Amino acid sequence: MISTGLRQNTAFISLAGGNFVSLVGSQGFFVASTYWVAATFDSASLAGMFMLLSMIPAVLVGPFAGVYVDRNCKRQVIVRAQLICFSISLLASAFFFLSASNAGLLLYVIFVANFLLSLVKSFSNPAYLSVVPDIVDEADLLEANGLMRTAGKLSDMIGKAAGGVVYKTLGPAFLFFADSISYLISAYYARVLPRKIPAQDSVGNDSRSLVGGYLSGIKEGLSYIHRYRGMKHFFVFALVINILSTPIFVLLPFHVEKYLDGGPEWYGFIYGALGAGAVIGHYLTSRLQRTGIRQDKALVLSVVSMCFSFLLFSLAEVKILSLAFMLIAGIFNGIFSVHVVTLIQRSTTPVNRGTVFSTFGALSGAILPFAYAISGLLGDLADKNTGMIFIIASILMTLVAVLMSLTSSFRSFLSSSAENPGPS
Repeated sequence: MISTGLRQNTAFISLAGGNFVSLVGSQGFFVASTYWVAATFDSASLAGMFMLLSMIPAVLVGPFAGVYVDRNCKRQVIVRAQLICFSISLLASAFFFLSASNAGLLLYVIFVANFLLSLVKSFSNPAYLSVVPDIVDEADLLEANGLMRTAGKLSDMIGKAAGGVVYKTLGPAFLFFADSISYLISAYYARVLPRKIPAQDSVGNDSRSLVGGYLSGIKEGLSYIHRYRGMKHFFVFALVINILSTPIFVLLPFHVEKYLDGGPEWYGFIYGALGAGAVIGHYLTSRLQRTGIRQDKALVLSVVSMCFSFLLFSLAEVKILSLAFMLIAGIFNGIFSVHVVTLIQRSTTPVNRGTVFSTFGALSGAILPFAYAISGLLGDLADKNTGMIFIIASILMTLVAVLMSLTSSFRSFLSSSAENPGPS
């Protein structure tokens, strides 16, 4: 049940609704592009390189983008980003409609479109995350984040599941076109956001002060992270878990096709199950708070259980069991994620929030492009023996989660999300 404050908050409802629509389109684009590359060229290395390109922009321009968000109107940043993404997806759709038989050309098109979309989202993503505390009351912040995450995961589930079915019936060109329309709808809804949202003072018009201002903003974001107890350990933990989980997502199309004997629709269903589980996890988070269960224990248990669920997924040889274990992994992921986002929002000031979120993403994603590429190479070297690769990765993830849960600084970081201490 949504609280009265959020139900009456037009800006928040419009933000969440518009973001939901664009994310559904984005997931359809993801399913169409990744499956098209895997099915057309039968190359795990190309699949890994494709995902690598989606990570590079966040690493290269992430901190700069965060400072840009903090120094400009977040409403304008979001609207402009959605309109640019609309143009990119529309052009990709046109190429696939008009040059369907030219696989070589389309490969370049899809790689360039993927890179450009990721580049633009390096600006819009921190804007979305940092604007929420500016448009909702403090008492509604955790619920608002839960609803935003729920909408995001619902879009993940719907976009990927529907994307697999639509791909099989109508082809990738139609999915790219639908993605472009979703960005246009999102831009329309974002226009109701307040024009006056807290922003940093101008850094000046000359290039010298501009560069110095952005470098200063990036330094301040790093300083926030450095001063927050346990956050550095959390960064290491998140990075290691992300690296170890990449083979599962890079090689999932091959796992579904060759190991589970499924088609593109099952690839979409299983991938979408992760998002469906997260939706359930977001709801369970609020229920756990009402029962008085200690937050640090609940979150540590959720991380360990998520990793163990990936292990069970790796061992499953039946499609429906694989889907069930991916769903369970998503539930535990959802419990963990809402509190992490809320913690970062509460521990930073409005004029630095975008910088901290972007720095967080850039640091934790710095090595992931290489992990994607290596995952693809491992898939080819192992002759796409995805079962063996997934089992090893899942065991390592579970061990890392157990060991990290025993460190006091990491547990303190998780439990502090309810206390809102801020950097010290």
